[in-house]
Amino acid sequence: MLLGGSRKSSSQIRRLLAERSRQIKVIGLAGDDGTTVVSCLIASILTNADRKIGILGALGCLDGCQLSHSVGSTPTPATLARWLGRTIRHGCSHAIVELSPQVLRQGYVDGLALDVACLVHQGSELGSCRRWRQNQIRSAAYTLKLLAPEGLAILSADDAEAIGCLNLHDGPVLTVGIHAEAEIKAAILEQCPSEQTILLSAGGEAIPVRTRMIGSRHVYHCLTAAAVGLAYGIDLPTVIRGLEAIDHVPGHLERIECGQSFSVYLDRARTSSAIRVCLATLREVIRGRIFCIFGADGQRAAINRNGEEWPRKAIRRRLGRTVESLADLAVITDGNPGDEDPQNIIEDILAGLKRPAEAEVIPDRAEAIAWVLSRARPGDGVLIAGARPRTGKTANRYSLVDDRQVVRQWLYANQDD
Repeated sequence: MLLGGSRKSSSQIRRLLAERSRQIKVIGLAGDDGTTVVSCLIASILTNADRKIGILGALGCLDGCQLSHSVGSTPTPATLARWLGRTIRHGCSHAIVELSPQVLRQGYVDGLALDVACLVHQGSELGSCRRWRQNQIRSAAYTLKLLAPEGLAILSADDAEAIGCLNLHDGPVLTVGIHAEAEIKAAILEQCPSEQTILLSAGGEAIPVRTRMIGSRHVYHCLTAAAVGLAYGIDLPTVIRGLEAIDHVPGHLERIECGQSFSVYLDRARTSSAIRVCLATLREVIRGRIFCIFGADGQRAAINRNGEEWPRKAIRRRLGRTVESLADLAVITDGNPGDEDPQNIIEDILAGLKRPAEAEVIPDRAEAIAWVLSRARPGDGVLIAGARPRTGKTANRYSLVDDRQVVRQWLYANQDD
């Protein structure tokens, strides 16, 4: 492993991480879901306040000057150290890093000193079993241990697992919430399929926020990001402008609007828990039927939150069960089968359904999208899960298929029907 032109040991890299993270204000975001959206909101707030930032997360790596999309959400310690070095050299005042469960579990951030640790709100729809709760507590505890002695912890007062970890942190804490008592609060004023309005309150001041990102979960995202901005002395109006400046985050319930009378959302969700979050959010605002187009990747490592391998068949059965229970119609299509037979993947998903005959199976992804869009009516909602530019199989060759482009082309061609 090369770093700075010389070979470094693990202990040297940890020391380098500690040294560099004390030269810049590092904001760490931990949670199974939502960290990418919160990181974008925080970045928008800080940028609106004329702060120069770096970001390292699922969408890529920004070092204050250059954006790269090739890092991914599980960077190595050496990658982290190099990124921090560049953000410092480029004059960044803040660095935002997503702390995925894999990063925490594998010890990739050992030595990192956080100025702020955000425990992103995790709702009950993500999971309720004892093992899930234990994993949440473990991740929260690890993240809090990364805080510098004077570091600030930000967490949701409505998140029982996060609140239970407060005794692990002796430093300052800032709470956010919708239901429980908290220092920064929000109330939902209006929700619809295309936007929502909330009232954000802090320190005796209350200002409405209008955002095109939907669902009560996003309210917690806004609260957490607002807490970071306020903690750094940014006034509430500037915080609100930063929140409202983000109208979507790629691949996160991304709404496609081409003048149609129904709602279409694209999300990168590929796991049962991630799709459950999407469908639960849509149930808050969709009054009609919800269609879910989804598939499963081929030969993808099936690793649970504790680092244990699960059989692919079991993962796919759970995926099918989740969609069947929460959507009005499950439409099974190809994900990214790789070298695995797509039909085997579909059969694994069908095996998890209680009523497999009621599901629609359309292996060609573009055809599946067109079929659903042609049947959607005013007030309905369409979720395309696993959405991203992908390798799709066409005539025994692989070509790039972009779900966004497929949706837009169909809507523009048929919007007068």
